[in-house]
Amino acid sequence: MYTEFDWHMDHKTPDKAHAKHSPRRARDSGQANPPPSSVGNIYPLDDVVAVIDDPESAERAVRSLRDAGLAEDDVDLLDGPSAVEAARSFRQHGGRLRRVQAWLSEAFSDDGEYTRIYEREAERGHYLVIAHAPRPEVVETVRQVLHAYGAHSMRHFELLTVTDLW
Repeated sequence: MYTEFDWHMDHKTPDKAHAKHSPRRARDSGQANPPPSSVGNIYPLDDVVAVIDDPESAERAVRSLRDAGLAEDDVDLLDGPSAVEAARSFRQHGGRLRRVQAWLSEAFSDDGEYTRIYEREAERGHYLVIAHAPRPEVVETVRQVLHAYGAHSMRHFELLTVTDLW
């Protein structure tokens, strides 16, 4: 018997899923494009998120990810102010249900803490690199490339699991 739980366990994000919630797409189109979320918190499913402290290293890392075969639509670079604004906008426009969900998530998971870590880094003027990595070999490529450019706070967000990539 194939249950809904089985479907979640077999989960794979559809092609171009990252492009649909890309911060760059929202900026270029001029339309609000909320980040992906789960239980009231930002949750970039099947993405690797990492912090790089300086703009030159961050830009070189993004170029290297594309050189390594990631599609342009699958890699984003957010400067600190843009990341902070996106997080604050997400919280402000969530309504009561999102606040309750976020509270529950805080009580039973680390998802809210990840959001706070990335927001604090952005407030310090650091850069967030977000790369869509739906398969283990892509995760490893992204990890190696970002590590070479001094990335830290690097995590892969999977269904029901967040993996630290040190």
